[in-house]
Amino acid sequence: MIIDRKTPPTRYHQYIALKERLDKEEFEPLNLKYLSYKSGYRGETSIDYFLKLLNHEELVIMHDVRLPNEEDFFQIDTLILARSFWLVIESKNYSGSVTVFPKSQQLICSYKTGDQTFDDPLEQVKIASRKLSNWFSENGCKALGRLPAYHQVVFTNKNSSFTVHSDLEVITSKYCRPSALIDKIEMWESENRSNSIPFSEVVRTATLLTNSYQCWIPDYMKMDYYVSKMKKGVICKTCGSERMAYIANKKLWKCINIECTNTSTDAHLDAIYHYALLINKDITNKQLRSFLNIESRDISYRILKSLELPQSGTPRLRIYDLSVFLRGEKEGPYTT
Repeated sequence: MIIDRKTPPTRYHQYIALKERLDKEEFEPLNLKYLSYKSGYRGETSIDYFLKLLNHEELVIMHDVRLPNEEDFFQIDTLILARSFWLVIESKNYSGSVTVFPKSQQLICSYKTGDQTFDDPLEQVKIASRKLSNWFSENGCKALGRLPAYHQVVFTNKNSSFTVHSDLEVITSKYCRPSALIDKIEMWESENRSNSIPFSEVVRTATLLTNSYQCWIPDYMKMDYYVSKMKKGVICKTCGSERMAYIANKKLWKCINIECTNTSTDAHLDAIYHYALLINKDITNKQLRSFLNIESRDISYRILKSLELPQSGTPRLRIYDLSVFLRGEKEGPYTT
């Protein structure tokens, strides 16, 4: 049983939105961060191919688990719940030559141009595993919480090499490739089969985890500087023109570039998602008109009404909730 990714990779999408709306010079300082999120997202998705090779009859595979933890949140790339164990996976898509130093809790990526140092991801996945164990105890999932718990760092970039500087097999075994992960899971299933719990309890816990998910809300104050520099409007995906114009009598968007013939009936969805990523999760009719570069209040109202968004406020100052975009509940043309 695989619970598919339902939430968009919002942090990565935030940088895609900035890349589309900022001039090249303005975006340059953000490029390394953008590439890091891009690499991380590819790493998380590339592991899916191997996980689909498993027998899913008694496994639940969950992605992008984000749960409340006291006054903060913790996040897990991939979580596997079985009848006899559970596993927290941290996916890494590092390039270059990767060397892990568990004793100093550091990881070094070596490139032709030099070295780059990161925190050892094993520490990150160990902390997430402890927090999840506490969450199980606090939320009535004691049966699953009593099962053996494992955590694993998986290096997904097939073009990179990795070395772990440790003589302890119990440490080195915590790092692997996706193909080796399958063998480990099957081994844990076999070793712990005598301590199995009913699969219905596994499904109940997975349902509770899904219902407890907390979507990531951007820190909009950090975006203020870039918002002041970025282009507004609906951007043409075909030619990259600054904006598209809305043709009211045809109810569609048309690129203003005379050399481009692109039209779309839903191009505004990307722009509204950008607004939720960069400016605010709430929007009014006036704010939408300003951001989409449209003058008609009626057209703006029809767009908002068609989205069937949660609303608050008075009829004269209606506020629409865009967090459904951040939770992946509104599908659109936005691609990764």
